[in-house]
Amino acid sequence: MKATMVIISGMIALSLASQSEHTKRITVPLSRPGEPGVLILQHHKGSINVTGYEGTSLVVTASLRFPSDATPTVDLGVAEKDNHVVLSAGPRHRTIDLEIMVPRQFSVQLKKDDSGTICVTHLSGEIEVSNLNGDIRLLDVAGSALLDTVDGDITAQFRGITPGAPMAFTSLEGNLDIALPNDVRASIRMRADRGQIHNEFAASPGSETSSEDDSPQAPWTCAQINGGGPEMRLRSFHGHVRLRPSENTSNAPPL
Repeated sequence: MKATMVIISGMIALSLASQSEHTKRITVPLSRPGEPGVLILQHHKGSINVTGYEGTSLVVTASLRFPSDATPTVDLGVAEKDNHVVLSAGPRHRTIDLEIMVPRQFSVQLKKDDSGTICVTHLSGEIEVSNLNGDIRLLDVAGSALLDTVDGDITAQFRGITPGAPMAFTSLEGNLDIALPNDVRASIRMRADRGQIHNEFAASPGSETSSEDDSPQAPWTCAQINGGGPEMRLRSFHGHVRLRPSENTSNAPPL
């Protein structure tokens, strides 16, 4: 993601929607309602669900997964400037699940250090997700994506792709299941060191598949989709790689 977060002075005023002993919810107004923005979040432990909706504010709900008397409440920190939003949740040593609603025309930079799934749904923008220990799931998204996880699967379903934007998907231990629009033009490089590669675009018009044997472990499989285009990389070290048109996602058997 090319946008760089600037230093933000001061905390914005937050509207406290609801709060219980173990759950906190806040609404974050944007400086430029109706315009694209960026959410930046580095979370330690717990799931992250980001969903696009028709509103003009961010709505954040944070919940302790294992509440105790020692840590009865959640701490949320939010700063906003020019539709760039930086979010944090604590205490760091507790498992905190985050449900975040953002306007549909929003980009996200999400990073998580410990266990938990990261899900992004119904967004149009630049999506960067890094998950150390857990799955990454994208559903009904448009734009571009850079996704990586160490111990987890990556599932992504795109309804549209930004032409020329960088795209890469990497998992050390998990499977990749990537669904792209049927008319996408792309040059795909896929590699599964200890798994299998399934490319359902291979038989479509304008598609070609070849292998580059430049590794003692496993070769890169290259596919020119609809005549080729910007390069996308799909890499799994210990899992399988599947590439297919978005319209085939519901009917495909599991890996």
